[in-house]
Amino acid sequence: MGYNGKDEQMSWTADKTVRLKHLWKAGFTATEIGEKLNYSKNAVIGRAHRLNLAARRSGSGAGEPRTTYVRSTRAQQIEALLNDKNFEPENPTQLEDLTKHHCRWPEGEPGKKDFYFCGRTPVKGFSYCRLHILKSTKPRSESNIPEKVEGLLPTTP
Repeated sequence: MGYNGKDEQMSWTADKTVRLKHLWKAGFTATEIGEKLNYSKNAVIGRAHRLNLAARRSGSGAGEPRTTYVRSTRAQQIEALLNDKNFEPENPTQLEDLTKHHCRWPEGEPGKKDFYFCGRTPVKGFSYCRLHILKSTKPRSESNIPEKVEGLLPTTP
């Protein structure tokens, strides 16, 4: 009995090698080829590699083009957010008027006449608006942005 639990020899015959090349070129997955030729998926992948057949991605999206993402810097994200025409403008709010419906990011120096809080609508579950969550957390590379904020931050194409 072979490695994959089937009665077969594990060596590749010339006929099966030709069929492997044809099925591989036709776009069949390694699992499908293995089922047709009575080999395990890993045996098919190993043989294809040794035959220098064109490598391809594995998984359900193997035939789909890969999506690329452009990373933007923290400053670029903040600038994009501020330039977004739909981004809520700042709503300067004094301490006595502050509620849970206001961003609590302090602006200015406490005790001075021009001190206020941002006042924009905060992100659900946070005390700050999107802009101030961006400013208050470390970059993503330092893995400090909470999971529930992912997707709320602007990205630039």
